[in-house]
Amino acid sequence: MGILLDPNRQLINIDIYYIEEIKPPHNISLFHFIRSAKDMEDWKKKGYKLSTEIAQTPVQPNTPGMPAAITKIINKITIVCKRITWKDQNMLWSQTTKFVPTQDGKTQTDFDAIKYRELKLKLVLKNWDLKDPEGNPIDINIDNLAPDVAQEFLSTYEKVAEPTETDLKN
Repeated sequence: MGILLDPNRQLINIDIYYIEEIKPPHNISLFHFIRSAKDMEDWKKKGYKLSTEIAQTPVQPNTPGMPAAITKIINKITIVCKRITWKDQNMLWSQTTKFVPTQDGKTQTDFDAIKYRELKLKLVLKNWDLKDPEGNPIDINIDNLAPDVAQEFLSTYEKVAEPTETDLKN
């Protein structure tokens, strides 16, 4: 059954590490994604620590009396993604491709890459471990994600779940 997608192996857990930097004066969040062991090492050299390495006592950033280093946190989000099937792929292509007549009576194919990315992320992203400050799970709402976060989710999924040209050669 290896050539078919195994229904028991269609979901993939993907860990994404990131730094959230709050930029004053408007408190805008900038996200720095850690994509390699070298990136992780570089951030740790700057004094950042994984949230799991910090004491279990919950501490709010910039708490008076707490050392500044405690706010240098490397966050982790685990996203759960669905592997795309042949049917899914065909649906994505059919919803993002249209045939447009040209002036010379022929037809050209137009592909909507923006709609493709949006539909693909909505199709594959099934769950995540984000919680609100009270510890309650946050429902997935892709439309409200920051563009760089949505793009990181999609590109990380593609790196993990889709074979590269190198993979196919071996």
